[in-house]
Amino acid sequence: MDLKFDQQLMSQIVSKAILEGVSAEQRDTLLAAAVDALITPERGSYGVKPKTPIQEAFEAAAKNACHQVAAQMIAEDPQFMQTVRDLTREAIDKALSADTWEAEEVRRKILGAIAESAAASSNWQ
Repeated sequence: MDLKFDQQLMSQIVSKAILEGVSAEQRDTLLAAAVDALITPERGSYGVKPKTPIQEAFEAAAKNACHQVAAQMIAEDPQFMQTVRDLTREAIDKALSADTWEAEEVRRKILGAIAESAAASSNWQ
């Protein structure tokens, strides 16, 4: 028999069982440890300043919000969309016409992204 449970549901069940099965003092200790874990960065590699889980979550949320705002601006503002198109064309033109090793790598990535997008889109034009 292969039982599968939703990870979020299991987390909620385990959290509830733990919090209800401990004394108030133990619960305070657990919560303090959880908060400490959220504000303590993991050890980073040499020269890399590690981020706390809260910093990572905040950055992810901020990045998501920026993507949503940009998508809305592109969808609702034809002039902004034209500016994005012009800048994209200019950047791609520079990448495709440059004669360096780095430009060759960029060209491969651009062409790969275009090919993936074309393959994923049923209405590629």
